[in-house]
Amino acid sequence: MAPAVTEEQVAGQLHQAELGQANAAVAAGEVQRENPEANPAVAAGEVHQNNPEATHSMVANGEVQQDTPEAHHRAVTMGDVLGSVEVQGGFPTAAVQQGIPVAPLPGGVSSDQMPPLVPGIVVGRPVGYRSNQSPARRLNSRAVARAFGPSELNEEEVIVVNYGASLMIFATIDLFATLLYVIIALVHFIETPGRMRSYNELLWLVFLIGPICGLIGAWRLERTLVFVYFAFCLVKTAYQLAWAVVALQLWHVIAALVQVWVTKIVSTFWRALHHIPPERCRQLLEHKAQATMQYW
Repeated sequence: MAPAVTEEQVAGQLHQAELGQANAAVAAGEVQRENPEANPAVAAGEVHQNNPEATHSMVANGEVQQDTPEAHHRAVTMGDVLGSVEVQGGFPTAAVQQGIPVAPLPGGVSSDQMPPLVPGIVVGRPVGYRSNQSPARRLNSRAVARAFGPSELNEEEVIVVNYGASLMIFATIDLFATLLYVIIALVHFIETPGRMRSYNELLWLVFLIGPICGLIGAWRLERTLVFVYFAFCLVKTAYQLAWAVVALQLWHVIAALVQVWVTKIVSTFWRALHHIPPERCRQLLEHKAQATMQYW
């Protein structure tokens, strides 16, 4: 004979089943503080009153949680949190940051026995950066500043370090190009009869002074030599532009455009070097910072 089941035991089992359904509904996000009508505990009570067999099955399978204060506290706490959990990168950040579990605790386990949760992940967002410098120049400034420190180089010094390396290369190219013009002029001068010789082509010999001064000035950060090279670049640019207009040949046009390009680089370097004291120039030479090539 099976033991008789009293009405008090049946009522207790029904009450435990209602609590289990309430906790499951809270975990699914069906409970809201502002909407009492969506209370799953009431709905669960109505269902189990109409279907006692389902209630008996849940009690038999051990799916009903114990009627403990921790369970009631867990249900209320989860109902307050689920409405404001913000998922970011697959993690519920609001729940993690507040130290509140995002799932119901197992039966018989209190909230004090749960291990501490990991603090929330801090996500950094870039803020607006307003500056007159271009992004490439700001990147080069940071790269050069790493050799001296975060705040030891100003804008003019960064330009001098970067454009100094470029100027030495362009001055070397300009020197060999001018030397080629000198060789061609000398050959043409020698092959021409004496009375028909034109001494204007020998002006290329004078233009050799400019690249030599520019190469030494960029290497030693001498503003006087750089200014001499800048003056020669201006004269040479005017001469090649005029010659390109008169000759109307593609080679002279390309040479004139390249000379304008070199003159612009020399001008930028000289204007920045003009604002740096000689003592600071010597410090820049001693540190030998890693430069970034500038092509315009």
